[in-house]
Amino acid sequence: MTRKYAVTGFTSFLLLLALVIVAFHGKQGLVGKEFSEERNLHGTTSSTTERKIICIDLHSNFDDEDYYTTLIATQACAGLYNRAESKFPFVYTILNDKRDSNNDKDEFWRDEVIIPKEGDGDAIEYMEVGEFIGQCLHNFPRRIRYNYEDKHSFSDARAVVPNVLTLGAVLDAIPLEDSDAIFDDKIDISTIETSFDATSHPSFIGHDSVDATLYVYDKYGPQTSAMAKLNPGFDRTLPTWHNEERPRMVRNWDAGTIDLVFREKLFTFYLYYGCAPDTDIPGIPNRAHELETKMAKERAGGRWASPVPVYGYDDTWNIMGGTVFEAETTCVKNHNMGQIASAGVNNLSFFKSWGERVTPNEINLHPDRKKQEEDGAVVGENEEVNGPRAPRRDRNAVYDKTKTYIAVIIGDGDNLKFMKGVRTNWMLARSEKCQDTKNYPNGCYPLTWTISPHLATLAPDVLRWYLSKVKVNNYHDTFILPPSGHLYAYPAMMPGDVQDQFVNFTEDDARLFDTTGVVDWEWFTAWKDAEQEFYPRYANKGLIRGIFTVNVPFLLPTMRFTPNQFFKIIKPKAEGGADAVMFRPREWRGVTSPSKNDAQKVPFPKKDYNTPQQMADEFGAYKRGTIGYVYTTSDFGLDIGHISSMADLLPDHVELVSTETATAFALEAAKMMEQEDEEDNEGVSLYT
Repeated sequence: MTRKYAVTGFTSFLLLLALVIVAFHGKQGLVGKEFSEERNLHGTTSSTTERKIICIDLHSNFDDEDYYTTLIATQACAGLYNRAESKFPFVYTILNDKRDSNNDKDEFWRDEVIIPKEGDGDAIEYMEVGEFIGQCLHNFPRRIRYNYEDKHSFSDARAVVPNVLTLGAVLDAIPLEDSDAIFDDKIDISTIETSFDATSHPSFIGHDSVDATLYVYDKYGPQTSAMAKLNPGFDRTLPTWHNEERPRMVRNWDAGTIDLVFREKLFTFYLYYGCAPDTDIPGIPNRAHELETKMAKERAGGRWASPVPVYGYDDTWNIMGGTVFEAETTCVKNHNMGQIASAGVNNLSFFKSWGERVTPNEINLHPDRKKQEEDGAVVGENEEVNGPRAPRRDRNAVYDKTKTYIAVIIGDGDNLKFMKGVRTNWMLARSEKCQDTKNYPNGCYPLTWTISPHLATLAPDVLRWYLSKVKVNNYHDTFILPPSGHLYAYPAMMPGDVQDQFVNFTEDDARLFDTTGVVDWEWFTAWKDAEQEFYPRYANKGLIRGIFTVNVPFLLPTMRFTPNQFFKIIKPKAEGGADAVMFRPREWRGVTSPSKNDAQKVPFPKKDYNTPQQMADEFGAYKRGTIGYVYTTSDFGLDIGHISSMADLLPDHVELVSTETATAFALEAAKMMEQEDEEDNEGVSLYT
């Protein structure tokens, strides 16, 4: 009997949420030759090494629509080479999508980071795709046989291709389809050993992603390092009666992350109904959801971390621009998963192997701490490694009750595609104004950037590039951990033991990134638990002092603040901790509301789409002494230029500050109010 998944029960609830949910939120063959190499601390190639970099221009060598399986094979080979340490050259791919500003920077990073670090361009050798795959198969003479089928038919066969990638990564075998055009003249596939035949295996032949995922998990799960979800092309809209057991395959998928899958041996899969507990037939369970729940609970026999990191991006069930399960925490009842947003980001295997990971104390956003102390900055003397840390004030920053203070946060830095792509443009525009003081005398206002903590290991030299711009900008920029710390998740929903692990990871990230702040997104039903149970876990050690909250869905109120209350103080529940600050959400997503004809139309709060002048006026109208923040995203067209325009329009009594300074000022203001017992406090308690 054909099983259907319909809009009943759980999915009916999602349809109701559709009225409010929005955007919850990228010529010479060296292969076969062994190299002895030594690399210095920062990953540069020493004068004695012979290890080279092979560069494959995938964008100009073939059309990815016509040669998509070749793209998969190339990315797989790149991951295996970059995993192989010194035995083979590094492999760097040019896989630009000019239609997507979040993913068009491969030449930029080659020219901006790789060539200067190598000393010149001679270390890079360019190779044709066919030649590269041929030499790859010489060194890894094994394949996974599979069917991608006609590239323009969007066949169901692609439902199990994510599982094929897992097999290839674990078995060091290249996914190859018999009919791939690149092999017609260059490679005799019959000479390549078949490690696994997905065209005939019982768990794959029916193109059932549940069967394939279960088989690979049971047999190879403990040999993998973490989860990865890569959508092979499923329709991302909300399921309807017309979507039966197999949703429509409507597009080619973004193959950028495949090299990382092979380097890290990621357990790659995609279950369209994996996060949905309901079906429309009573008594018939959702096998996909049961399997995902099982995998999250078992964590491949403890091989995966807790909470479980999920690479890629779960973009199923897109409702008006937002995807329901993208943060992963709401996917299963265990609430023990979180996302590392990395779909479509190629060359992570290269950057991880080529560059040394960022080390403690390497990120120093306050380099002259003695002078800052003389200028009025609080530097937190005698801080212990694991003891409370004082938020670092901006130079000359002193709290004045007659002024209003706003911290501006550049959001979405948890998404590695953004950090590799569009945020690069924002930082370049920012640096241009910071250096051109003649034309932009106020252009270098304090600004705080969300930065994925995983850049420190996955793309350390990309992170170092951002750090270099902070130095160019005379340290007017600071970093803050992105939603919601170590992973993009809703951590207040996690079980207590998983929360403890999450807090530990986030605190380690905060030390590494020289910050005491975190942006925390929470599901709208979890704010009481967040405030009363989760946030005190941060206060218990005092390593996280500023918590900048965002509600999901963003347009709903958290119900935790009164109208004139911009922050609360979170008290520790353990000895030796320190107060933390919980800031009230405020988002700025664009400068115009979606039109009435916009397919993504929902009842947006207009204030989230203010013009720069309206934002300046709003901040100017706040009660003097207010300390608040605004979280900016580019979901609906906001860019760095709008933020700079707003900064120029602010009244004289409104000052922009870093999140570090906002946290320090809030702590100071709270103590002042406590000591003075001000009558105009309107009876609002600052404390939790």
